[in-house]
Amino acid sequence: MPPFNFTFDKLSFPKQTSNGSLNFICSIRNIPNRYFILKIRSKHQSYWEAYIYQYVEEKLRLISGIIQIYHCLSFTDKCLTIQEFTAGTLKELIAIQDYSSINLSEFIIAIIILDLMKILRCIHQMNIIHGCFKSDNIFVAGRFLI
Repeated sequence: MPPFNFTFDKLSFPKQTSNGSLNFICSIRNIPNRYFILKIRSKHQSYWEAYIYQYVEEKLRLISGIIQIYHCLSFTDKCLTIQEFTAGTLKELIAIQDYSSINLSEFIIAIIILDLMKILRCIHQMNIIHGCFKSDNIFVAGRFLI
């Protein structure tokens, strides 16, 4: 038996990216009152994401929708990122709005939009150029939906 008391549940099938690498996302469960995901991606993707997060973390700390990255482990060909569990992507939330009876309040939608605007302003002020800023690359923190 392993020395830890948590389990991994696969949240997504391997997703092939434009550069040909495979990504996996797993949830980490059975940790009381804590929810995390484990992203397994090519080394440069996760490492760069964790580096940028640490670089802007101080300025972004006051923004409510920022998903926290707890740790990044780098190996020869892969990188593991442990981060806060998300409610899903913005694209998935839009799809839920379109195809179900579940509706987010205008207040929650306004908070998400304002947070996105604050994030963009912050990273632009720090001269960071972002790529692929689209709804399926924007994760929404689970605390918005509780």
